[in-house]
Amino acid sequence: MKRAGIFLFFDPQGLVDDSHRGVPDLAAQYLDEILVVSNSPLDDTARERLLTGATEVFERENTGFDVGGYRDGIARFGWDRLGQIDELILFNYTFFAPVNPWKNLFDRVDAAGAVDFWGITEHDEVRPHPFLAATRMPRHIQSHWIAVRNPLLSSPDFRKYWDEMPPIRSYNDSIQWHESRFTEYFGNLGYTHVVAYPRGLPLAQPRLRQRVDAARGRLPDSQAPQPLPRPALPGPPRDHRRGHAGAGGKGPATTPT
Repeated sequence: MKRAGIFLFFDPQGLVDDSHRGVPDLAAQYLDEILVVSNSPLDDTARERLLTGATEVFERENTGFDVGGYRDGIARFGWDRLGQIDELILFNYTFFAPVNPWKNLFDRVDAAGAVDFWGITEHDEVRPHPFLAATRMPRHIQSHWIAVRNPLLSSPDFRKYWDEMPPIRSYNDSIQWHESRFTEYFGNLGYTHVVAYPRGLPLAQPRLRQRVDAARGRLPDSQAPQPLPRPALPGPPRDHRRGHAGAGGKGPATTPT
């Protein structure tokens, strides 16, 4: 499978530390090319650090948050070029990875079979919507990592999604028009997706937060937690498959299995 990635980077001071560099560095083992889109100015040192794991670094004005960066990155790739790859991963600087080898993630998703898009984790449905005057925020793939495969990647549906994206002027806009919208938008068009590590996986997050704080020097040594026990192995990826129409396109959504 030919994979490419758009890695969205931002730091107010334009600093690239090891946590920022590590994601594209390691993902480069499984991606044929990575375009880094930086929403902040970079000096020569920062640019070189990003280029150790990337094919190209593209600086842009910090407008539109991550959504604007992804949209400009897609435009820089070009629609013809996107039609020549099997999978495009849109991912960003807001998570630390990998905790386990990247191979585990890609093997896990590949074992799920043919899907149109996938993510690492998902956010559960919330009622009422926490940011908008709406009855619900739908369950959705979290936008720090959304992988899109062809034929969806080069479809008119995907292009329309980005061409008609409203202006993103706030964090709430980003949630409304992209993060909480993407999964349901394409699901309603009949496209299928899978979540590698779906909601409900017990991660002992309070103790994990303690470990992070301890590592950052926010807790005295006497309060640093002991190593966490191994969690129970998660089940298979959550598979959201929907019915397809006959030849000629996607059909109406059916109940996921």
